[in-house]
Formats: sequence, C-alpha cells, structure tokens
Amino acid sequence: MSRRGGGAVLALALLVVLAGALLWAPSAEAQTQTSGSILLGPDCCQISHSPSQVGDNVGHPNETVHIGVSVQSTSQIGGVFVNATVVGTTTVILGCSSSGSTTTCGGTENSALTFDSCTAAAGVASCAVDGGNSNHVLITYAAGGKSVSFAPGGTLVATITAHFEPLQEVLNGSTANGHVAAE
Repeated sequence: MSRRGGGAVLALALLVVLAGALLWAPSAEAQTQTSGSILLGPDCCQISHSPSQVGDNVGHPNETVHIGVSVQSTSQIGGVFVNATVVGTTTVILGCSSSGSTTTCGGTENSALTFDSCTAAAGVASCAVDGGNSNHVLITYAAGGKSVSFAPGGTLVATITAHFEPLQEVLNGSTANGHVAAE
C-alpha cells in the first residue's frame, strides 16, 4: 500500500472512531425552567372542612382581614431550585368563585371583600387597587424587579388590608368548586 493510500485509510478510520464517539457520548443538556407561585396568607377566616361548623370564622360583615402576598420561585437550573427575579405587575383578585389565573377569574368575580389599603415590601414600587376594577389589586415591582426566594413560603411582596362586605358572604364551603376539604 502506498504512503498516500495508507494516510487515507488512517484518516477514514479516525473519522469513523470520532463519529462513533459522538454518537455514544452522553448528552449535556442544561435543564432550566422558570416558574413561580403566588401565595396568599390571610390572617383569619380559613376553614379546612365543609360544611362550616358552629364556631368557624368564615368572615363577618365589616371584619378586617390582612392578606400577606408572597411569591415563591419554583425555577430550576440543572434540577436545582434557584431564586428568581419578578418584574412587571402581579394582579391579585380579591373575590373569585373558582380558581383563576394571574389576571382572570375562572368563575364569577364576587364582592365579598372590599379593598382598604396595601403595604408594599421593599423592592416593590407600588401596591394599589386597580382604577378600572376595584376587585383587583396591582402589585408593581421596582425597576430591575424583586428577588424572590425558592425557600418554602417565598418572599413577602405586599400585605393587602380588606374587609368583608355585608350581605356578600360566600356560604357554600370549601368543596363548592370541586375541591376536597383537605386542600
């Protein structure tokens, strides 16, 4: 075999070995996903059973409730939970007859609660009732956003103060929307 032919065979053999190595090499994918949860923590008026029982406090007319609004990062990089930065505006709907998204109510909005005030946490530019819908509270983050933790409970972004509206009580318990009482 000539020197030139031997070099071609060697090059071809090297190419086959490299191609095989690429095919059998484990993939190196960066597993990254971004998500979060909005956690609402009222200081009163929660029951975990249905129907309500004597002594349950489900909110009385004109009773004040403070609702802590926290955001928890559920974002991951390479399977490891990480803190995140929230930007823009978070909308909290004060009264909704069923589950909703961040900006809409999946059922009917109700008037069981009336907005009184809101205290924004550090890193939050404003927290106020929506001028176009008094059932919505808008939490707007400062320029650059607000860092939120992945730790259980997340990071407090605002505290909403509201009161129960007379004759607007929701009396049908925690199972009315297809939820089980243990939720």
